[in-house]
Amino acid sequence: MMDLNNLYDVHCHSPKAGVKSIVNYYEGFSTMQGAPYISAGIHPWYPDKTSLQELESTLSKKELIAIGECGLDKVCSTDWELQLDLFKSQIVLADRYGKPLIIHCVRAWSELIASLKGVRVPVVIHGFNKRVELGRSLLEEGYYISIGLAALKPGMEELIKAIPVEKMFCETDDRAESVVEVYKAIAAIKEIDLNSFALQVQKNVLKVFEIE
Repeated sequence: MMDLNNLYDVHCHSPKAGVKSIVNYYEGFSTMQGAPYISAGIHPWYPDKTSLQELESTLSKKELIAIGECGLDKVCSTDWELQLDLFKSQIVLADRYGKPLIIHCVRAWSELIASLKGVRVPVVIHGFNKRVELGRSLLEEGYYISIGLAALKPGMEELIKAIPVEKMFCETDDRAESVVEVYKAIAAIKEIDLNSFALQVQKNVLKVFEIE
């Protein structure tokens, strides 16, 4: 039987019962509360919701363990140069405060990798469901990959098998379902024991986010 105490949802917008959640904020940083683990960042979709100054003012909070989601998105309407400026500024903050980065990226992978060159903190690509070749390229850069409920859909098997468990996280993003389903799907695809997989993801979380 799965021990829910070992389960982490590394990126969600509302905490889920029975698991340890890293709850994401893209606005209202000064009022963040109610979750033991929080990530905060300026999302490329919502550049006007907050400011870099407000973000930096929250980075000393003990519960804030990551910056993000932040990144680049060529599909959204936000000005490209503004996206680049905000993303690079958040990379600087991440390095300055020693906070891992949780990344959102849409059709801007080469620019993302170029922007992250030399980054000193761990990088987590959230909600990844792209082709296996791109996944391997991101792993070669040393990034971690977080898989969401896409794990339950057909066509994810090759990608999931290609990601070492030591570089993997599980998440629910803005979905209401439990992250338990993601863990079960990935363990089944990888043909590994569910509790062993959960324990490895726990080790990844403790290492990357430096949770005591």
